Amino acid sequence: MKRSVQVFFLFSITAVFSQESITKIPKEAVCHFYELTIGNFNIRYPEKTSFPNKYKNYYAPNISKPIFHPKRYSEKSIDTLKHYVKLEIVENIKKYSKVKNRYDIDKTATKVKFYENGSFDLPIKDGNKKVHIKSTKPVEAYLECFNYVGEIKAINKYVIKSFFETPTHFFIDKNSGERTEIGTGGFPHFSPDRKILVDLFPNTATYQHNESAELTIVHLKNKGKSNKPILRVSFKSWMPSEEPSHFFWISNSELIFRAYPVRKYIKEGNPENLEFQYIKLTIKN
Repeated sequence: MKRSVQVFFLFSITAVFSQESITKIPKEAVCHFYELTIGNFNIRYPEKTSFPNKYKNYYAPNISKPIFHPKRYSEKSIDTLKHYVKLEIVENIKKYSKVKNRYDIDKTATKVKFYENGSFDLPIKDGNKKVHIKSTKPVEAYLECFNYVGEIKAINKYVIKSFFETPTHFFIDKNSGERTEIGTGGFPHFSPDRKILVDLFPNTATYQHNESAELTIVHLKNKGKSNKPILRVSFKSWMPSEEPSHFFWISNSELIFRAYPVRKYIKEGNPENLEFQYIKLTIKN
């Protein structure tokens, strides 16, 4: 019995060190996830975090038995994700051509005024007014921060990022100054035909050591209601870039973006110091 415990402990420590040395996302790990929700169908892995040192095996398949909700879906394949999307590491992006997208972020043509305290003024057309954005304290000792991201000219909106434990984005109308909640954690990536909304961001504000890349795909209404379910998935082996310009569409259903191996991303703190890779996301019909 002691022998088996020692072997397990040695294997666990070896796994930790081997994962620490990973500088690139393993191709076979790009689709590993903690949780998948498609409509009312949910798969979740209750991974234990107590051993060793509350460390998760980020680059290996989940070893726990998945929980299905509702239970009647328990016979459904855990490979359901592959019916909806395809993810693959891209070694050479030069063979892909970026398509023109009216909904890309624009950071050039703006007269936003920034102040030393981190607040800023957004010029508004109606009445020559402005909208002042400043950080607030919703909870004592915690500060909600705001950042100007840019504008999407096609819809005449400023994009603002708010961060309080986890990020969120909202619009400010350039004419009226009206605020519109988007409900995305990451920048709202609209497909060129505006039929798909992709929300992808690194989630590190967790308390169970399950830092993850949070992906949400919404099929938007187009001349009627969309009957395609919303897809949400928490990937565990990589983190996406937070910079919107590091994403680009190559078709109405294919998006390429920068990503980093999750352990290096968490340890580094500044992704600009890390070697990055590209992942191609294909959204299936």
